[in-house]
Amino acid sequence: MKGNVLEALAAAPAQLNIMPRFSVDTVCEYINVVHEERFPVLEILGRPMDDALKILAGVCERPERSKVFMAIGTVLTRSQAEQVVALKPDLVVSAAFSRRVLDVTVDAGIDYVPAVSSLQDIQDILDAYEDVGREVKVLKVCPVMLANIEMVSIFSAIFPGIKFCPTGTIELEDIATWKAMHWMGAPMERWFVPDSLIESHDWDAVRTKLRQIRVQAAAGVSSQNP
Repeated sequence: MKGNVLEALAAAPAQLNIMPRFSVDTVCEYINVVHEERFPVLEILGRPMDDALKILAGVCERPERSKVFMAIGTVLTRSQAEQVVALKPDLVVSAAFSRRVLDVTVDAGIDYVPAVSSLQDIQDILDAYEDVGREVKVLKVCPVMLANIEMVSIFSAIFPGIKFCPTGTIELEDIATWKAMHWMGAPMERWFVPDSLIESHDWDAVRTKLRQIRVQAAAGVSSQNP
């Protein structure tokens, strides 16, 4: 694993998410497949956060940790942020912006991607990041049903240079349409790879899903206007 997590997130065909209901062994097997299929970022969803922290701690002791950028979300409070950064993930993710979470990640030197659903959300984040000497490069859009492609295109026109990563009802067949947008980062959806495939260790089926995602993303990127 090399490079910057935000650059990887901006360019990835998708960010893969996983619930903390699996064993560390299973998560590490999944990481191996994700890495081999060239998906750079895996987020452990903190639902509940205590279980996510146990999974991340276990992965951190394994060689698979170095194969992908590890993100953890959804971080809601300063206390959660402090527990999370102690495990040194590459990225902290929130469903909305928290100045307290930002401050903890800044002190820890870890990147933070909060979610937005309005122009005001973006402006507030820009102001806060300016205060702490950070540049806004990637933002999550959540839930995307409140901000469709047309709305996020407006976000991008007003705030150029930011990559937006939507989540919430992005379907596999929609990836090409979203990836055709020049402002599009990695869509973030847990159901791109069903939990049942991971639980059954059906890694061939997982690979098929990942390759479908990559084909869709590549088709969208290739259709972007220069």
